[in-house]
Amino acid sequence: MSMSAKKYRIWSALFLILLLAAWTGMRFGFLNWGQHFGTYGQYTRVLSVIRSMEGYTVIDSRLSRRLDWRNIGHLDRFSVRVRDAKGVTGQIGFVHESPEMRQRDPEALKQLIKTRLEAPSGK
Repeated sequence: MSMSAKKYRIWSALFLILLLAAWTGMRFGFLNWGQHFGTYGQYTRVLSVIRSMEGYTVIDSRLSRRLDWRNIGHLDRFSVRVRDAKGVTGQIGFVHESPEMRQRDPEALKQLIKTRLEAPSGK
């Protein structure tokens, strides 16, 4: 085996190891690069939907996550504070295993966000 073939195999193996490590990190929430899958998937999706809605601004957000083996692949809950075009501020919360947390359709999420913000308590 020539030296260049050995180098190729070493670099290929190293690349595959790094790719697997990055995927695992994103899937289980050790890395959050704005992906729409894995631990932060729904959180990122909701932020993207709010940012795409005309007249709505994300003020801040909060995440809650337990780092133990049973819960490593999901967020327990997250909330986003939003301001609408009228200047009204509201908070939207998402809880693990709720129907809202499982919703993937951007249009349904937009409607859910608008409905929650129009409610008197904003929840």
